Amino acid sequence: MAQMEKNSALVAKVAEGYAAQTAIRALVQTIPYVGGPIDTLFAGKGQKIQQARVERFLTELDERVRALPTVHGSIPEDQLLDLMIGVLDKVVRTRSEEKWGRFAQIVTHQIEQGGAVDDAETATRIVSELEDIHIQVLFEAICAPLLFQLFDGQRIVTISEKPIATPSGATSLQLQKAFPLVPLMTLRLVCSELVAKGLLRDEGVGRWDLRGMEYFAPTDLAGWLFRWIAKSSRK
Repeated sequence: MAQMEKNSALVAKVAEGYAAQTAIRALVQTIPYVGGPIDTLFAGKGQKIQQARVERFLTELDERVRALPTVHGSIPEDQLLDLMIGVLDKVVRTRSEEKWGRFAQIVTHQIEQGGAVDDAETATRIVSELEDIHIQVLFEAICAPLLFQLFDGQRIVTISEKPIATPSGATSLQLQKAFPLVPLMTLRLVCSELVAKGLLRDEGVGRWDLRGMEYFAPTDLAGWLFRWIAKSSRK
């Protein structure tokens, strides 16, 4: 419990220092023509918005850390400092409350397990590069039913309007049905980006003359990521 309180105190200290940003304001003011208006935004409404994001994130983090039954190890102070600075930098750059929750869960997971923060920093970087729709599609892929008579028993999602079926009539999960308000082109782009990041794998190529980039399976990296953000993967 003492270690948890120590971690929480350091987190609060980092947040307080991060919110000040006086050096950045001084630099902004030197920019010709636009420095003054930008500084006004930083000092006024813009700063208030960022401060509100940090405060809401810290409230979320506080609730999650206090709910931990135990902490299994300590985190080196310099590493916790670096992790928190990196997380707070990303918190102020997003409007998504769901993403704030994912960042909070990453920090909570790290506080619970202790040790080096390398994996937590990697998870933070990946989450920062993904929008909510990416996480939602990944969630559907990870939770999709196993297709034992197709695709070697993998969990498969598809953007095909007429997916291939097993003899019993089972088909892969159709993303268009899971996200009826999201255009097909958007879902295609989301899946393509997840494949590029190694979170989904294209399973259509070379199977029964199926077209590429229509059938997707979650990768081991996707499973690893969701172990870091499990409590906030979907709301």
